[in-house]
Parts: sequence; structure tokens; C-alpha cells
Amino acid sequence: SARRLPTTANVQLPDQRADAPTYVRTSSNGTGAVPTQVSDNANADSAAKPLSEALNLRPIDSSVKTLQINETSDTSKASEPAAEPIQTNGPEVKTPENVPAVTVPSAELQLPVAMPMLKAGEKTKIAVMVNSSAAFRSAVLGLKFDQTKLVIRSVSFGDIFGSTIANTAAAPFLNQNGKMFVLLALKEGNVATTTGVLAFVEVEALADGKVDISLEKDALNLLGADGKNFAVKF
Repeated sequence: SARRLPTTANVQLPDQRADAPTYVRTSSNGTGAVPTQVSDNANADSAAKPLSEALNLRPIDSSVKTLQINETSDTSKASEPAAEPIQTNGPEVKTPENVPAVTVPSAELQLPVAMPMLKAGEKTKIAVMVNSSAAFRSAVLGLKFDQTKLVIRSVSFGDIFGSTIANTAAAPFLNQNGKMFVLLALKEGNVATTTGVLAFVEVEALADGKVDISLEKDALNLLGADGKNFAVKF
């Protein structure tokens, strides 16, 4: 009979009163929780407020704002004078003062106006003249001709190079397919005069007729001792 008795104790507590105090957390000052009684009116006001206001949240400002940037202290460009406009439609062109103009030396090459008539096998010498604005040190002479009617046998220095070198042979570096290129140069210094015979060209006729020979513009070149190229015309 004793074993049939229940061994679990049921304890029923009395109902909690409505005005009992409620425990809430105060500021973290190390004193722990302090019992504070919250009235029913306060609970009702808190329930009526929005969640964001109850949590003390502020909306994010997504409006566009203008960034204010202060000017730097660099005033070096402020003292520079304004650039003057360049006149492009006027007839007069102004250049800076005290700037020397760059001059390019020039030279003109000429062949004899009247070419001789030759029979096949005959030879003659053609003098190539030069007239330059300044003394030069070297020259490249280029000639073109009909290789079926004419052939160049030799080239020699002209009188403009001085008596010690004039009439001495100059070996062409190209003499085929109707073209002949030769370099005429002094070892040092410039020519003594700016006008005279640049070269003597010996030609031989392969057929009867007038000697037909002309200057090759792509090969013509004169060079001064200072390294300046001449503007060559013919």
C-alpha cells in the first residue's frame, strides 16, 4: 500500500498580482540591476510608438550633396601672363625677338645646254657645273641615261676642288642599269670657291646620235664641313 502512494510533489503558487514590480536594466554603472516599477500607461505608450523610434534609429540621408574643395596655396600660375592668340589669317607672321633665322645653304647643278653628236664608239667629256651659296666639302653626283645608247667610262674631280685634286679619277659606287652615282669629297676643309666645274664625266656612244644624259635628283647631295645639307636644285 505504501508503494502505491505518489512520490512527486506538486506545488501550486498563488497568481502574481498585476501591480507587481518589473525588473529592467539600468545604465551600466557596475551596480547591477535595480528593480523599477513600470506602470501600465508607460507600457501602452511604448507599444504605440514605431519600432524605429523605440530603438532610436535615424534614417540614412541619401540626398546628393555638393563637395566643397578649397583652392590650394599654389599661386605660381596666377603670375604668368596670358598667352597671346596666334594670328593665322593675316599676311604678317611675327617671330620672337632675338631669335636668329635658320638659313639652309643651297646649290644648283647644271649640265651643258648643247650636247654633242657622237657616232658609235666615239667618246667625249661632259662638264657638270655647280653654283652654291656657301662652300661645301663633299658632293654626291647622280646621272641617268639610256644604257643601250650610252655608257659612262670614267669620272674625275672638277676644277672647284683645287689644282691638287682636279682631274684626278673618282670611282663611282654605282654604274649600271642606266644610272651612275659617284662621291666627290675633300679629305679636310671646304672647296676654295663656290662656283665652277664639279666633275668631268667621260661617256662613250653605243649608237649614233646626240648624247642624252640627265641628273638623278634622288642621289644629288652636297654637304658642308659643319655637317649641314644643301638644298640642291637643277
